[in-house]
Amino acid sequence: MIKRQTVFVLGAGASQAYGFPSGAELVDRICKRLEDPDGEAARTLSSLGHNIRNQLAAFRRRLKESRLNSIDAFLQRRQEYAEVGKAAIAQELLQYETDALLFPSRECDWYRTLFNEILPANADDFEPSLLKVITFNFDRSFEHALFRSLETLFDNPEESFAGGRNRPVEMLKRFPLLHVHGQLGTLGYSPGNATVRPYCPASDAPTIEACARQLRIVYDGALQEALDTAHEWLLEAEVVCFLGFGYHELNLERLDVRRTLRGKRRVWGTRCGLGAGFVTKTSRIFEAINWVQPQWTIVDLLNETEVIHE
Repeated sequence: MIKRQTVFVLGAGASQAYGFPSGAELVDRICKRLEDPDGEAARTLSSLGHNIRNQLAAFRRRLKESRLNSIDAFLQRRQEYAEVGKAAIAQELLQYETDALLFPSRECDWYRTLFNEILPANADDFEPSLLKVITFNFDRSFEHALFRSLETLFDNPEESFAGGRNRPVEMLKRFPLLHVHGQLGTLGYSPGNATVRPYCPASDAPTIEACARQLRIVYDGALQEALDTAHEWLLEAEVVCFLGFGYHELNLERLDVRRTLRGKRRVWGTRCGLGAGFVTKTSRIFEAINWVQPQWTIVDLLNETEVIHE
């Protein structure tokens, strides 16, 4: 049970168990997918107007040759490729939105570990306000998995989705979740809302275009609004967990960790795959963080600390 104001900050590693690539893998897969200029992926993006003056080939070449592990970092430096980059991100990630990938082994399934602690015995007792989730990911696996659990446990087959009367939908709406960089459409049942789309794979041009429009990478007013909310949540938190996070300096700067987490003692962070040198450098920027054991997964952090077991 969670008894303190808690915030989870999710990076790409938090979604890997559910079929999504890490930041570096996303770069590699986009470059691979666009390798053939006459292939389906390139033709789809071209149909959306992203190949004027061979822009697609130039984007792929520069992304690959940059050797950066994050397409966000690349697009921040080469903002002229922001639109084609967002379309390429949406095109790649949409392939992995499938229920079949949401059930990994128990050792990797941190959603299962968490949900077993926060799901109530009765629907009326669902008060998720003590846990807030800030995600830097575009995918919607977390909220979809949570909805499926709520639906399985509390759905009333006599109720209708129309008008928001379905109890699990209303329960999910109460869960504080922030996609800092936007998301691949909105999950829900809001009639007439063009941004709503189900959790399923897609490769058609209209869906890719619609999802790309909802992604925020280059700094603008919408991104600042999201960051303002993130700062507010972090300042209010007693416990903060960075899960599957890459700790890129730009993201730490955007979260303003030196101010928002100053003086906090319960700040935990996973570090799978991060070298000792990188951890030391990050600790100089991010003084509040308590690193867990290098080999610990997210499941280990949740099981071995008191974050969700008070």
